[in-house]
Amino acid sequence: MSRPLRTLAALMMLLLVTRSAAALPAGEVVELDEAEVYLEYNATDDEYIVVIFWDADAWKSMLVRGPTGPKAKSKPVLNVSPKAHVRKQGLTEGYFETEALDLEESTLEEFLARFPEGEYTFKGKGVEKGVSYVGDTEFTHALPDDPANVSPDDGDMFDAGSGVTISFDPVTEDLDGNPITIASYTVVVEYESPISGDDLVFSMMIEGTEANPQVSIPDEFLFDETEYTLEIIVQAETGNRTICELDFETN
Repeated sequence: MSRPLRTLAALMMLLLVTRSAAALPAGEVVELDEAEVYLEYNATDDEYIVVIFWDADAWKSMLVRGPTGPKAKSKPVLNVSPKAHVRKQGLTEGYFETEALDLEESTLEEFLARFPEGEYTFKGKGVEKGVSYVGDTEFTHALPDDPANVSPDDGDMFDAGSGVTISFDPVTEDLDGNPITIASYTVVVEYESPISGDDLVFSMMIEGTEANPQVSIPDEFLFDETEYTLEIIVQAETGNRTICELDFETN
């Protein structure tokens, strides 16, 4: 299954990195640095996933609870408890994503029913005795629409010496046509360096309030006869995001 490109920040989220816990007094309840549950839609591949992410100082267990319905009590949806030396050292992040929805086996409605809208809460234990972590987030099914009038278009050819500017219309609605507030756009360009052969990434974030979103690729990233993959990540204030991908090349 193809997976969307990630920004450098998102790539770092995929790693569960251990580090020593900061000294915290016993019995202290600490708010998580980040606690997120969000829906991600890859408009190019027509894929949907749900992501659960949190960030904190060294923890040894984390329980995430979510709603079961409009009037039902919350229930556990994820329980992580590392063992042995990993538990003793502690973890600092948690990143989990569901298997992508297979539209040949299930419908979007059935998929979303497994992850009801509402409040999701986080409660964990720290490595330091008596320290606990808490957090909460609101989860919604509203996804940003994918951007229109993207330039370059899929398959476009450019003269590397003339520069490449990426532009698109601002997103103002969700996939159902309702108004939505955009927090940011992230433009990611990936290519194989013709010099080193390494896979390289250029990434830039644009504020969601930008009336004319556009990014010029620096000249040092442009080479003759090179294929580029462009990804645009549209992130709503809720954290939900829609991704579109296309390819272009230079002659």
